[in-house]
Amino acid sequence: MVAANQFKPRQARDAINRRLYKRLIIVETAIHRVFVMIHLGFVIIHRGFAI
Repeated sequence: MVAANQFKPRQARDAINRRLYKRLIIVETAIHRVFVMIHLGFVIIHRGFAI
């Protein structure tokens, strides 16, 4: 029984780390999307003035 209890804190820590990692991926994806939108905006503005 002692061995089974030793794994519970580690499993809880692993579950927290998995949740944090998933949130990190979501944040990175959001930052990337915003960067792409800003970049495309600059490209469209630049080409608009060039025409």
